[in-house]
Amino acid sequence: MQYDLVGTSAVYDVTASKFSVYLKWRDDRPLTVADAERFGWYINWVGYDTP
Repeated sequence: MQYDLVGTSAVYDVTASKFSVYLKWRDDRPLTVADAERFGWYINWVGYDTP
């Protein structure tokens, strides 16, 4: 099901403490929080600092 999503590799509004992602279905409908909760989806992320 997640293979039907677009935008999974793009992050926006990045700061040291937050970032945003905007996901949508391949047919251009937005992915809602309710959709993600229904499928049990969440975002895993790793942050690093470059000296």
